[in-house]
Amino acid sequence: MCIRDSYLVEGRRFAPIILFVEPENTLDVALAAYSGDLSGQTTPAVTALAAADNALAGRPEILVLSPESDGMFTFVVRATSGEGNFVAHLFDLTTPAPGVVIQQPDMLAAGTEKVYTVTSRGARPVIVVIDPTDQSDVALDVIGADNALLTTANYGGPGGAETAYVLPLGTVSYSIKIREVNNGPAAFQIVVITME
Repeated sequence: MCIRDSYLVEGRRFAPIILFVEPENTLDVALAAYSGDLSGQTTPAVTALAAADNALAGRPEILVLSPESDGMFTFVVRATSGEGNFVAHLFDLTTPAPGVVIQQPDMLAAGTEKVYTVTSRGARPVIVVIDPTDQSDVALDVIGADNALLTTANYGGPGGAETAYVLPLGTVSYSIKIREVNNGPAAFQIVVITME
């Protein structure tokens, strides 16, 4: 089995592009992003700018590219094992899209946190991306209705975007807590997607 597909996207400097892929059945996918127009090439002979191959077979995979310059970028989805098809979703932080429930700039004063509340659309994924518009070091926590911490994203470092998603078993309300790791002020763009 060898399912592959590529998508050409116009990107802007430091404006994250999110590729979220939902495989069916036992399909396991790997994602990669490349600089330039590599349309139709699903195994480019160049080094990827970003790659993701972390999820188990049949589970969604997510890749976030924060381009260092304006230009065209090719996103590739490649099946690594298993059987099934996939659905690919592309998002950015400012373009309205189905399922986007929060999409706005926001700020934190030093030593504060901000909490957003969202509800999933049944058992469909909820995706959160925050991108500092300054050099703050932001982190995000996704908290369940029972106040249990479900996941944390704090990998990007100062000025780096953070991404997390959850896979609910049914309709669930979540709290999304945004904080600055060093208790400093922060300016950021947030997008929350409740997949339809």
